[in-house]
Amino acid sequence: MLEKKLNVAVIDSGIDTSIPFFKNKDILSVKIKDDNIVECNCDTNGHGSIVSSYILRECENISIVSIQIKVI
Repeated sequence: MLEKKLNVAVIDSGIDTSIPFFKNKDILSVKIKDDNIVECNCDTNGHGSIVSSYILRECENISIVSIQIKVI
């Protein structure tokens, strides 16, 4: 039986994909800039990276969709 991957959206400060833990993980990291969705492989304060790493450690067969938001 073929299992589908579950997409988990993390709406937070982004993901720093240069962290070795995230290497070879299925991650899409974006932000909204000037009304456009653009790739963003950075984290403004580290929180989004921590949250995403916890999810990836606890769950199997998932993809992370990181959406970076700006707190005003």
